[in-house]
Amino acid sequence: MDKMERTRILVLPGVAQNASLFSGKLKTFCESLEDVAEFVFVDPTHHILVPTVNKPFEITRTTDDEPSTIDPKYAPRAWWFGESQTGFYDCKGLDASVARLRMILETQGPFDAIWGFSQGAATASLIVGLLEGPHRHPVFAAPAREGYSWPPPPFKFAIFNSGFFPKDPRVRAVSGIQTPSLHVLGRGDAVVADHESESLIVACHNPRVEFHDGGHHPPTKASWALFFRDYITSFGPGGEQGGPSVVLSPKVSPRDTLKLRSPSYFSLGGKVPKLRSLSASSGEATNDGVST
Repeated sequence: MDKMERTRILVLPGVAQNASLFSGKLKTFCESLEDVAEFVFVDPTHHILVPTVNKPFEITRTTDDEPSTIDPKYAPRAWWFGESQTGFYDCKGLDASVARLRMILETQGPFDAIWGFSQGAATASLIVGLLEGPHRHPVFAAPAREGYSWPPPPFKFAIFNSGFFPKDPRVRAVSGIQTPSLHVLGRGDAVVADHESESLIVACHNPRVEFHDGGHHPPTKASWALFFRDYITSFGPGGEQGGPSVVLSPKVSPRDTLKLRSPSYFSLGGKVPKLRSLSASSGEATNDGVST
């Protein structure tokens, strides 16, 4: 693939991270794919104010409009702050992030795909759904800024790493995502629970699920870099668009082989998968990626 034809991928870091930190952790991985993909890392919208000596147990929040005393390279950020309200999660600050991401899409695009990690994956799922139906949120339904075109076409694909689907009604309104999605989950993930991962998988009509042997982090071994290369390039002209028959899994244990060959494993048909039943026989997690 020529450099001018590289796939542009918008990357959303997880909570307590930022573009500088997350891109630094994935530097070698991204460099190994730089001939086929351009990864555009963006900061989450809100600063997280860390505890101080006087308030050691208090973690508050602020926005980009308020100054931060931490070096921007290390300042932890978030896309929103989850709170329970009448049985639903109320994602505080979500609308500000939707507005920020619309501006990024409008002024820095076009982007071919989106890749989100953890809370970034949850946020990415909302953006994917809004590009499929901009009328679902007033920010995306608004007319274009002067000098820009809006809306862009839906993404060619989305990668959700350690993702989940918040219960906030604004997010649930986009359930039924049509964009092809790749869900990358850690067998040893102790942060995002099984049912949370399942909630995002079943919200997508065209999901593919892959596991790595680590925990709550993106996989970065060479086998995964080769897999992502094949997956990304499969969405080029004449490609198979991520199909498992052409883009093979990065590694398959004997126990998983039958399940991975089953079409229903990649197209779940609305059924909730038993995620841990597909784990490796050892059940042990190894650190093959980067931690948060």
